[in-house]
Amino acid sequence: MKMDPQFSHDGMSDRLTHCAAPPLFYSHLDRMISGSMRSGAPLTLASISIPIFSSLDQILASAHVINQMMRKEDLCGRIGKFQFVVILSGSLTSGEKFLERIGNSALFEFSSELVEWAPEETSLQLLYRLDLATEITI
Repeated sequence: MKMDPQFSHDGMSDRLTHCAAPPLFYSHLDRMISGSMRSGAPLTLASISIPIFSSLDQILASAHVINQMMRKEDLCGRIGKFQFVVILSGSLTSGEKFLERIGNSALFEFSSELVEWAPEETSLQLLYRLDLATEITI
């Protein structure tokens, strides 16, 4: 069986972009939520989607810009072939600033959504709200 070179991972990182693979991303999200439950610190998810007809170079450029704009404590996961989700320590305002930095640096088209974790919310509930979130235009 031939693997798709545009989206394959070893459970830890995506082989193409070196972003976190879904299993590692979900595990990290659970740990971050646990930390936010204990400390009360805000936690935000930012979804960044590029057009579904993006080339390999556009996927790589997207991952590069996203990773350059993140802080060290944040984690970017490649959740789908054309979707990245970033776990951000901070509020929606931090997420908006992060997306602005990407918008100012990116030479690619993207859509984005943001959600802030609500106390007692599970990772699944948070990700579901992210899926339902309204697109943000930057």
